[in-house]
Amino acid sequence: GAGVSSAGPVALDYLVVAGGGGGAHDDGGAGGAGGYKESAGTSTGSYTVSPLGSGVAALDLAPGPYSITVGGGGTGAPNSPAAQGTNGANSVFSTITSTGGGFGGRLPQRTGNPGGSGGGGGSPASAGGSASPAGQGSAGGAGSPANAGGGGGGATAAGGDGSGTAPSPTTGGDGGAGATSNITNTPTARAGGGGGGAFYGTRGSGGAGGGGAGGLQAPASPGTGVAGTANTGGGGGGGSTSPSGRDGGNGGPGIVIARAPGTACLSIAPGTNSVATLPAPAGGCKVATFTVSGTLTIG
Repeated sequence: GAGVSSAGPVALDYLVVAGGGGGAHDDGGAGGAGGYKESAGTSTGSYTVSPLGSGVAALDLAPGPYSITVGGGGTGAPNSPAAQGTNGANSVFSTITSTGGGFGGRLPQRTGNPGGSGGGGGSPASAGGSASPAGQGSAGGAGSPANAGGGGGGATAAGGDGSGTAPSPTTGGDGGAGATSNITNTPTARAGGGGGGAFYGTRGSGGAGGGGAGGLQAPASPGTGVAGTANTGGGGGGGSTSPSGRDGGNGGPGIVIARAPGTACLSIAPGTNSVATLPAPAGGCKVATFTVSGTLTIG
């Protein structure tokens, strides 16, 4: 392993983000962000190093192998009256499970689906999904009276409501903001909600942290919702009624990051994941980043 082997438990801080939900088609609601948990606090983004051996915020784990599950993003709904997106998949590290983001609402289910963060509601005037279980994210926004979807919830903010009714310009709800973590010593935003789709006017913006923007009637903009950014857990954008594309965007896959003291010995599999040795704080640290499911071995 990378580092000095230890026979005793190792205190690992963590960031566990689930896959984002898929966006709805046809002026639909956006996907909610994947559930967000980190050892310094749920959905805060205010990462700090936990006291070593505290067993309160950090995970105290004995030497051995630990399975890591990185949740995939949900599927955006294709343009079909009976089509529906799917929730993102859960991410899991030891006893920590983050819940996949909820899919956006339209037909056949107009309300946004619950998830780590809830999906945005579709029109007419349907509610966004709740953040369920609570404490991992935020609710989705509501759809407009017609022709604009609500934004998906993000880790730190609810999705915005869609507004307007065609033939007047319509506006898709913006995705809720994600959270910014410094667990890798590089502040990075993740778990932003997707933006709602709109008939014409203004598409919803993706929430900071990888949320995909909504679609808008062509030729002004691509009609298909934009996918959430990979390994952020961002929600997929809702699609528009454009003749050239109405599909909802796919949710972004999640990520799992584990951080240990510099004296710890960590190794990972498969090799597409990574372990970095960082000089700060004093004594350094090891940071294992999982972009796909695999195994973390301590010792």
